[in-house]
Amino acid sequence: MSETKTHSKIAITLPRYLTFTRLNWFRLVLYFCLVQLVYQNDNADSTTPQTSSISLEKAITLYEAGQTDFARTAFSLILSEKPKEPLALYYLGRLESNREAAKQYYLQVLLHEPEHSLADDALLEVSRIHFEFERYDEAVHACNRLLKAFPDSDLMDECRFLLGHALLADRRPLLSRMVFQQLLLSEPETMLVRSAHLAIADSYRDQGDFIEAARRYLKFEVKFSGTDGLQVVLWRAAQCLVEAGREFEAGYVYQRLINRYPDTPEAIRARAERPLPE
Repeated sequence: MSETKTHSKIAITLPRYLTFTRLNWFRLVLYFCLVQLVYQNDNADSTTPQTSSISLEKAITLYEAGQTDFARTAFSLILSEKPKEPLALYYLGRLESNREAAKQYYLQVLLHEPEHSLADDALLEVSRIHFEFERYDEAVHACNRLLKAFPDSDLMDECRFLLGHALLADRRPLLSRMVFQQLLLSEPETMLVRSAHLAIADSYRDQGDFIEAARRYLKFEVKFSGTDGLQVVLWRAAQCLVEAGREFEAGYVYQRLINRYPDTPEAIRARAERPLPE
């Protein structure tokens, strides 16, 4: 359908005896909203679509251009015409600031189009929302569902990463460690590698194996030198040594923390708590 570039008055002719249903009124309101938005943004972006021709492609273009108000109105208009449209549902989920409301859009994608190309994205977003609200068991279930249903998804590493953290937060350190070790075998991006190694150390700590946890933390500090947040890693190592009854070794780790990161909150705490080695 060709686009009309003229910006003259838009005439809307309605049948004289037309009786509007609630749905028709809703659609008309959406049309008027988009007309208003188009005119407001007319000088800023000449590519904004006319209300008479709103396509998914144009709505996605608005979304990718950061024009969230335009995009939300366009996707809502599309959804009023096609209530099961998976792309409109998914992007409205991305645009929704209320995370619980966003989850409902993603669930509708999975309900209506479980094999859609964005179904795995929708399921990962559902998992993230459960995790954010500390529903760790539900996050674990959603991640396992994704791993089983979409074995070829390019989101596998992110899914395993989230699954490992959900298991750790749910006090299942052994299972969490197994997931992170499996993630490392896939050679993920560097950020995930660092986080996985740190989470493995956390899993030993949470399991009560303080010596192994301290060893992992200290190894992490050497292997990923220059990484932000290493003062926290040294602090955890020292604390694990204290828990294991190794105060003497902990004193050296505290001193290392103070020497390398003297102005951090962890260093201040270390000065107050460290057992000074003789």
